[in-house]
Amino acid sequence: YFILYKPKDIVSGDFYWFYRNKNQTFIAAIDCTGHGVSGGFMSMIGNALLNEIISKQKIVEPAQILENLNQQIKIALKQDEKGNDDGMDICLCLIEKQDEKSSKLTFSGAKRPLYYFKQESQMIETLKGDVKSVGGKQYKNRPFTEQELILNKGDMIYLTSDGLADQNDVNKRKFGSTRLKEMLNQYAYLSMNEQKKLLEKALEKHQ
Repeated sequence: YFILYKPKDIVSGDFYWFYRNKNQTFIAAIDCTGHGVSGGFMSMIGNALLNEIISKQKIVEPAQILENLNQQIKIALKQDEKGNDDGMDICLCLIEKQDEKSSKLTFSGAKRPLYYFKQESQMIETLKGDVKSVGGKQYKNRPFTEQELILNKGDMIYLTSDGLADQNDVNKRKFGSTRLKEMLNQYAYLSMNEQKKLLEKALEKHQ
């Protein structure tokens, strides 16, 4: 794996999260409302609640984790009373090993997609998240949904916030999700470390 993490401020509204539960591995990339201290505060709340939902409440289904997180954030920030609309967008995956060569991945997304690369197709593909954030104002009470993938040896997954795709250059042009997917498709056959270096180089050049 690699982690490309370059917060704008000392504390960040984006964070990554990992939890191991016996034969289950949970990973997530989370994009919280705000930057600096307010974003960092939301990151602390999100991290603590995710750990509690799995370790204490024993909820392990990704869609149910997001539903529960949504309710807990509303309670923690008293959003029904105070009109606070802070929230977070999340790409959440549960990975369960099937045998020596394959794993089952269950994905649930709150306004964030999951990018994946299959050795069979040699192509970056996308699982779209639900059009619904965790926390904040919601005009339609739709439940979070789940999608499943079987991953074989050599397949790759990419979890992101919108930080890289939305990064501006000096002329206020964004890096763009299309360009990001094209680069991932081009680099997917390289080692994790090489992929990270090439993405960092492209980001620095763009900035």
